[in-house]
Amino acid sequence: MLGNMEDFEFIRHKISDSAIKFDPEVMVDALSQEGEGGLPALYDSERREWKNWPDTISQPPPKLRDGESTIESKVASYTTDVAKRVAGLLSRSLPRMWDARFANTPVPNRSCDRKPDIVSLDREKEDLTRTVEWDSIHALFELKCSTGDEMKAKSELIHCARLMFGHQLDRRFVLGVILRGTKMSLTVLNRSGTVTSASFDVHEHPDLFLRVAVGVLFLDRTTMGYDPSISLARDTIQVNANTYQIKSIIYHECVIRGRGTFCVEVEKDGQTFVIKDYWVDTTRGDKEWEILGHAKGIDHVAELVEYQKLEIENVIDSTETDMWFAKADQKTKDNPEIREHVRIVLTPYGRPLWEFNSKRELLQTFIDVIDAHDKLYAEKGILHRDISLRNILITALGRGLLIDMDFAIRMTKKLRQAASGPRTGTVPFMAVAILLKRHDHHPGHDLESLFYVLCWICVTRAGPNQPREFDFGKSRLSKWCGKAGDTFEDVADAKQFACGTTNMFKRSVLAEMHPYFDDLRDCLTRLRDLIFTNDFPDDTPITHAQMREFFQSSLDALPQEESVSSKQADSAVGGISSFDNETTTSIVPGDIQVRRAGQIKTKNVPADDYLTKWHQMRQGTSPSDLPGKRSLHDVEEECEDHDEDICGSTTPGDLPTSIGSAGITSWRSSTMGSNKRRRVGPTSTT
Repeated sequence: MLGNMEDFEFIRHKISDSAIKFDPEVMVDALSQEGEGGLPALYDSERREWKNWPDTISQPPPKLRDGESTIESKVASYTTDVAKRVAGLLSRSLPRMWDARFANTPVPNRSCDRKPDIVSLDREKEDLTRTVEWDSIHALFELKCSTGDEMKAKSELIHCARLMFGHQLDRRFVLGVILRGTKMSLTVLNRSGTVTSASFDVHEHPDLFLRVAVGVLFLDRTTMGYDPSISLARDTIQVNANTYQIKSIIYHECVIRGRGTFCVEVEKDGQTFVIKDYWVDTTRGDKEWEILGHAKGIDHVAELVEYQKLEIENVIDSTETDMWFAKADQKTKDNPEIREHVRIVLTPYGRPLWEFNSKRELLQTFIDVIDAHDKLYAEKGILHRDISLRNILITALGRGLLIDMDFAIRMTKKLRQAASGPRTGTVPFMAVAILLKRHDHHPGHDLESLFYVLCWICVTRAGPNQPREFDFGKSRLSKWCGKAGDTFEDVADAKQFACGTTNMFKRSVLAEMHPYFDDLRDCLTRLRDLIFTNDFPDDTPITHAQMREFFQSSLDALPQEESVSSKQADSAVGGISSFDNETTTSIVPGDIQVRRAGQIKTKNVPADDYLTKWHQMRQGTSPSDLPGKRSLHDVEEECEDHDEDICGSTTPGDLPTSIGSAGITSWRSSTMGSNKRRRVGPTSTT
């Protein structure tokens, strides 16, 4: 299995003597003797066992007697007591403890219930009246009585670690301890996946028990997996020698493996910027900061201010040091991917496309993005390849802004006709020919993606900055996201079915449009007619000039001042939608999650719940089908960007999520808390 060790070198690498500031072997000798004041010895060196060790082998009774503690509480208390004794011998204070309060009660969370067996908390949290949420948890400890429950324990670690990443902006990796009977191992969960040490018996290797279960409680924050360049207490973030004040969190991916992107609105010297923090695959050719530097001077494209490859103690912050210990994939023989931590500063700041203030502003934004995309390709030889709803912003001046050049490529004159290679994009907005892999990527495919973005806006919004509340799962548009078991071909078929003929386009997209967008019906119809020539996207793709003309003519036809008709207003605040006569409900404007110092504001609508399951996909894939069994690393974490943890409850529509640069996976929830994904289409091999 990828990540398993045959020796304990990985443990000593991750939790070194210098990190815990004591020698575990010397400490075992000290704990084998009576302490000051007649404190009993904790380890019996002759019998080679920890004294009064809790029974972690027998299955716990189905019902506890009055006053009896759970096995999780016993293990947490025992390990913490050993740590306190170690701290006393070192004349140091113990900064953290193991706590089992969530073994039977979920950690408070607005969207997902998880019950980690044991968690590491600050000692001040010993007071049970203090609120503890995912942002307070430092490390994880999973306990299984059976030595054969390793996969189940790792699965629980992954579920909980994902929530830790999602709630801790400064989290770089998560440490997890697994105890199966008396067999213990250390797991590191980082942006390249998971690495798990060899198992050891806590009695036979007391020094390793002290290094892992006890040593974790003594680690400083950086060694524990936090980013020292971010201060959430002061709301600051550093790039090179510059310190920026964090104003709000724009976007934060709740993922483990992948880019782990977060974007924050920041301020420095009275100016507003955006900082994008993410983990870049070192095998990638064109890096985003290089693309942005080459794109300098193109209007309506985000401008690079500065960038930095982050360092920890003068060493590039990378997953390489951990993944060096991981084995190559036994099937593909591929080595684990390596990712480096990068931070870029961009300007100007923009609000999401769906927060448009009027139809005129919306259309002007599309026109600006068309112009930017045209000039990037014509003047700089840059092809974006990931036009999607999230990658188009609106500036404070009401103009369009094209962002996210992470999958853009620079093309030589010889290669400008098309970009060969793996499929890239965000699936609901990918061109049909790219989904079917019938053509290499060319500019017309990005323009087709713009068409799908406009369709999405017209169906899922009820007006300016107004989400539409309806059962998106019954919409024809939801099929563009796919469902459990779908392939890319299924998604392409759904788009072709909805847009292939004028009649079907009227019965699907146009029929489902919100009345507010009635003025744009002609624009959408003309775009469809040009893109879907002969019922399929034409081999002669739409041009920038043609698309711009359609948007400009629609903009010119709109009144300078727009008013909302009674029909439109009724539909926005409780009227009848076109989805099986379902009623809609009013909802306050603004549907994105905004987190500011100490608070979270969230407004979700069904269509957005679907879209958040989809994220950009990376390069480097090869077609293959998922066999019946794979390692947990492959099955659980092959998603490039998986937005949220899947709980025991059913997810809306049992939605798929994207992996690699071309893959659709599905998930199934179970009472065991497993989250195995079945790969059904072309995907990356890890």
